[in-house]
Amino acid sequence: MFGLKAFSEGKTKASINPMLGVGAIIAPQVEITASNGGNSIDQRIRESDAVLALAIGISAGVDIEASDLISINLDVTYLHSNFEVDQELETFDMNGNPVVVTETTDFPYGSILLSAGIGFNF
Repeated sequence: MFGLKAFSEGKTKASINPMLGVGAIIAPQVEITASNGGNSIDQRIRESDAVLALAIGISAGVDIEASDLISINLDVTYLHSNFEVDQELETFDMNGNPVVVTETTDFPYGSILLSAGIGFNF
């Protein structure tokens, strides 16, 4: 992630950091067997290739000086990305012949990260 950080000064310091980066995802292979007791059908969603997507986010934090030696910091970060994944669905027709269909699926991703810490000033 790359970003630009802005600070305030004093006993309480605040910061904000917009971020830009790249994320990756691989969708796993899934095998499904459907059965009604006597008959069954197998389907397989094949593992996808690695897909890259732009990730954007923002981080904001505060650092409070508790004493000359100790400071307390709190930070919240939000990240967002949207992955378009191509996967192959393999199933079988009535005669048992394999049929493969390619499907594109959107996987939106978002996360909120909260952190707290204690800093020691030397």
